[in-house]
Amino acid sequence: MAKMGRASTPVDLMSYEPEDEEPSIFLLRESPRQTILTVFNWTRSSRSHTLKIADLELPPGHSFAASDVLNQNTAVPLLAGSLQIANQTPESVRVIKIIDNSVAPAASAVTANVPSVANAGEIFPLSAQPDASGVPAVSYVWDFGDGISARGAKVSHTYTRAGTFNVR
Repeated sequence: MAKMGRASTPVDLMSYEPEDEEPSIFLLRESPRQTILTVFNWTRSSRSHTLKIADLELPPGHSFAASDVLNQNTAVPLLAGSLQIANQTPESVRVIKIIDNSVAPAASAVTANVPSVANAGEIFPLSAQPDASGVPAVSYVWDFGDGISARGAKVSHTYTRAGTFNVR
């Protein structure tokens, strides 16, 4: 979750099973629409979990869909307001993407800080800042309009000749 600059938080910090010896269920609310649930099985035996949607602090009365990020052929049933993880293999991890179907898909809202004028031969900085309450931006690609591009939230560029260029 390093690209987002946020960390998952343990769901079972005070209630993990003694055989786990540490928290094993972590949640990251990426956006109002998408949540990532990570479930570790620290033990040497199979484990099953039934997690109530309400315990994951997801909105009551919403419609959710769940899928396994690492193994798309593995079903993640949502039954009666609970997420079912059955027979998780020993010493493994499951990464579950939970989509709130009650929230419409949306693109990231990003504010670009671009100078209105840049002189040929001079380095100028550019930066992008995503809306903290919206959908996260996980990558940035800049097109400087002169055939050069760059990646990253903070970049710099120098035009080698005078002209009118549109930065995107």
